[in-house]
Amino acid sequence: MISDMNRTELLSGGVSLRLYDKSGRIVFENNGKWLYPLFDAESGSRAEDLFLHDKIAGRAAASLIVRMGFKNCFIETVSRPGMDVFNRYQVDCSCNILVEKITCRTEDLIRDDMDLESVCRMLKQRAGKLHGLDLVINGLEAGYDSKLVLKGLALNLGAGDQLVITGDNGTGKSTLLKTIIGTVRQIRGSIILDGQPLTRVKKMPSPIGYVNQSTQTSHFPVSAEEIVAFGLIGHKLSVSDRRYRIEISMKRTGCFHL
Repeated sequence: MISDMNRTELLSGGVSLRLYDKSGRIVFENNGKWLYPLFDAESGSRAEDLFLHDKIAGRAAASLIVRMGFKNCFIETVSRPGMDVFNRYQVDCSCNILVEKITCRTEDLIRDDMDLESVCRMLKQRAGKLHGLDLVINGLEAGYDSKLVLKGLALNLGAGDQLVITGDNGTGKSTLLKTIIGTVRQIRGSIILDGQPLTRVKKMPSPIGYVNQSTQTSHFPVSAEEIVAFGLIGHKLSVSDRRYRIEISMKRTGCFHL
């Protein structure tokens, strides 16, 4: 088993996360920043059989650690909200320093009404790890004012599936997409995105966006930054928050230089 010294000895040499097996052998270590070491640690190993040693954990990191299945960990500095998560899900966590809060923008995005799955989905989205979502539509009716454009629509797509929608102008192609992202009112029926009703998904940063098909305008060509900004359509954000989300998305997808 891992010795008490290994459990409390601070990580050094730039290492920010380390995993041990039951014999105390190091099976993984990473020197990344933010939550990336935890995402990189996802593997075929049974997390409950490993011991996790992390430098710092707030509510975000704690949620990921719980979701990954770890049952024992040592965090050098942990926040009270993070420790609450560990206690709620019965994860044995010890620490050197317990602080009220960790100063990180991600921590501020986690609301009290978000469950564990919602938190982890949001974190994966911010890390660029969200590749496809399940979409289930049942009995959808939607339209504009008194005009009903979609009636009784049903659709079932698995994560990563691709679908081409064709049809004449005015048959509802754009209306369907705008209804899914919430900019057109849903009258009846249900839209389930990644297992969550659209009404719940809309409460968190949207994992989907819509780019208008029309480019016949004096505003084109547009910049790469403006294309990324299309993903924020329908969100009421301050100018600074809007700029931050665009910048962090471009950096994580390697196109910030554009």
